[in-house]
Amino acid sequence: MAPDTDADGAAAAAALPEGCLPVLQWLRRRAVAEVAAGVAPGRQLLQQHLEERMWAFLRQAFLVPRDFPTIGEALAHAPRWPPTTILVSPGRYEEELVVDRPVTLIGDALGLPGGISGGSGGSASGGRAELWGGGGGATGGDRRRAAAVLFDVEPELPVAPQLRGFAVAAGGVHGAAAREVCSAVAVARGAATVVGCSLSSSTGYGLWAYATGRLKLVDSELDGRKAAALFEGESSGLVRNNRLEKCASFGILVQHTASPVLEGNVFRGVKKAAVYVKDFAEPCVRECRFEANESSGIFVCESACPVVEKNEFRGHTMPAIMVKDRASGLVRGNVIEGNLGIAVLLAGSTTVVLEGNDLRDNRKKSGTPASQQRIQAQSQALRVLRELEPEISSTRGGKRAAILVQDQAAPIVRGNSLSSNDGYGILVCNSANPTVEGNTVRNHWRPGIAIRDTASCLLRKNSLFDNEGYGVMVGEDACPQIEENEFRGHKKHAAVWLGGSTRAHLRGNVFSGSAGYAVAVAGTARPTIEGNTFRDGAQPAIVVQGDARGLIRGNTIVSLAPICIVLRERAAPFVDGNTLSVAPALAAVDSAASAAAAHPAQIVCKDDSAGTLRDNRLAGAGAPPATLLVLDRAHPEVSVSAEPNFGAAALACSRQRQLDEEGGPEHGTSKRARPS
Repeated sequence: MAPDTDADGAAAAAALPEGCLPVLQWLRRRAVAEVAAGVAPGRQLLQQHLEERMWAFLRQAFLVPRDFPTIGEALAHAPRWPPTTILVSPGRYEEELVVDRPVTLIGDALGLPGGISGGSGGSASGGRAELWGGGGGATGGDRRRAAAVLFDVEPELPVAPQLRGFAVAAGGVHGAAAREVCSAVAVARGAATVVGCSLSSSTGYGLWAYATGRLKLVDSELDGRKAAALFEGESSGLVRNNRLEKCASFGILVQHTASPVLEGNVFRGVKKAAVYVKDFAEPCVRECRFEANESSGIFVCESACPVVEKNEFRGHTMPAIMVKDRASGLVRGNVIEGNLGIAVLLAGSTTVVLEGNDLRDNRKKSGTPASQQRIQAQSQALRVLRELEPEISSTRGGKRAAILVQDQAAPIVRGNSLSSNDGYGILVCNSANPTVEGNTVRNHWRPGIAIRDTASCLLRKNSLFDNEGYGVMVGEDACPQIEENEFRGHKKHAAVWLGGSTRAHLRGNVFSGSAGYAVAVAGTARPTIEGNTFRDGAQPAIVVQGDARGLIRGNTIVSLAPICIVLRERAAPFVDGNTLSVAPALAAVDSAASAAAAHPAQIVCKDDSAGTLRDNRLAGAGAPPATLLVLDRAHPEVSVSAEPNFGAAALACSRQRQLDEEGGPEHGTSKRARPS
């Protein structure tokens, strides 16, 4: 229900100077209301329709300084109902305003009808009114409420006050000391709209929404010493199509339980994080552009839970997106391209969902001198921001990953596309435990996915292809589950490398067209390699070396090379129940296996390797058993069953060739394979 229009209107008409245009407008409006009441007495629906549709054309209008010398006096004479328009002529106004009624303040003379503006003449602001506050005034001595324009309206007010076309600056005026903190515009209670303004503060925030304030900010420019904009308390609202460029501090800071929507904004050259989300805040950041900010594009910490979707991030030397602590939320459908270092950093114990993003061409070097200079100065920037972002400075190799997951983070990394990034595609370290699922990782110079330290993650249904480095590299004490992934076309290194003392599980994966080994096992690793399919590899599908152990069971290998599995050095895995198939001998693919060139063997044991070989067969019904070649001092344990798993003739032939080359059994150092 609208406020009492008769009482407020009569009081306003009595207070206006003689001959003011608003009196006639008010009388016309009251006449329409009386007619409406006579046509449909007691009908709330008709009254509501008039309030929403018609009254906008019958507003009162004041002109400053024609009708009142200051904006504050015009506000004081504006009725609490109906809505009033206050037109402000170009010029500089040193005052602070408290807006508590449905007024529209217009400071852009270009939007006024011809001949209506007058008063103070032109201004340095190029045709708009300049409002300067911060030296004491309407907002009093309450530092928390200090602002050049403070919106404090009743929440149930049906029409929100508006500020349009002003240049608002806070932080001290002529002859007055600047307040410790003074914002250009503040919204404490109720709804407010700010359109086409320039907001800045030399001591506080360009925009400050707190308590239960609801703000709509459109087509404006912002800056502030502490942050260009701050949302805190239970504030909310819409921030759309604004520009935040070269801000001296943070771009937009969202804290407590604030929940604004940030849409279609441009953040460029912001000194600190362009969007900083903390506490329990739940903002939505969508369709924004983040370009060449000196810190992160978006920084999320504590227990915040934002939605970050359909944004573009380019040219950052710090992580374009950084999520840490207990933060959660959703990062979806963003383009993260051409950043210099880490594209996305997930740290602490975050459980954020990173889904459907496109990460490409993120580099460690820039093609432009200016950007390269920023990279070289990154260590200095890290020292400056150490208190805020300590994880980056302590991360080994972190600046060479498109996605870095560290600490105890347990995010979901799902359905992303990673291509042509300079460093790792995804790096998982410390004791992180992410779920990495359904991603496409291609054309990386370093490993597409690297897992190290004590990380234990799930890699499932990812597609990794055409990477110059390893597809997946697992080291140290990491223990990932690598399931149902597709590896194809790896050009130089193994599709999967398992080192350190990892106990990784490879299950149900498909490997095809690798130029190197499909799986290489080294160090003291003890992986389980089970139920995988290997096709069309140019080299042996599986090589086990060092002091590695583990289980190789139930795999299907269809190889272009004459050898499927190689055990060397001191490796001693359990090789059980694999189905092997090779093409005719093309050439020796391993110098130590040259003896097999004329009579290919599917499994080769060399050096001091051992292990247990059981129930391995060639593919196809009625196919002959697989063949084994034993070289050097190798001594595998070969199980014999009703269907021999190795041809006795092939084994004897291999043994005899080795003895002949070594000058007879008295000169040989290798041991005969022991049937069990």
